[in-house]
Amino acid sequence: MASMETFRYTNDQLGYFLARIKESALSEKTIVVATGDHAVRGLEYTEQEALHQISVPLYFYLPKRFEPEVAEGATDSVASHKDVMPTLYHLALSDARYPNLGRNLFAKTDLRGPHNFAYHSDYLVVGDRVYGLVGPKGQRAFWRRQGLDMISGPVAESSVNYERAEQYSKILDWLTRYQLVGSDIVPKS
Repeated sequence: MASMETFRYTNDQLGYFLARIKESALSEKTIVVATGDHAVRGLEYTEQEALHQISVPLYFYLPKRFEPEVAEGATDSVASHKDVMPTLYHLALSDARYPNLGRNLFAKTDLRGPHNFAYHSDYLVVGDRVYGLVGPKGQRAFWRRQGLDMISGPVAESSVNYERAEQYSKILDWLTRYQLVGSDIVPKS
């Protein structure tokens, strides 16, 4: 019950905040993006429901002047937190250059693009495949994806996709160290 009360309180407060923005002079010059933590505490999930457990809500409030042209199917794709900032950069910074570690969620999904995956420390989702980054006893695990359900069965392994996930976590580690201590101290790998 405590989790449900917290959930309701949080949603109410977000709603009050958004209403104040929308009713104020800020409404035409403020972008609001809200996301949440993984899962709802206290619920149990099966192995097939693991993606439900790590899925998060994502909400965009965009004033008219920032509304993008949304590509067909763009909002149906699986994404992860890595895609939030590139989407915001694209919306608010126009032609500015920025580090691109994700994709614009409103643009057409490039099926062969380097950022066409959803990343979590335990899973990598590419198209209709789910790759377990740490399976039991250290081996890789693979599933087919149907919505957010993971379907057991034979799935062809793609080492390229799996390596993307391994490299992505290394890039995040390097970037974090670089931002914390600066470029002079971080070893080049």
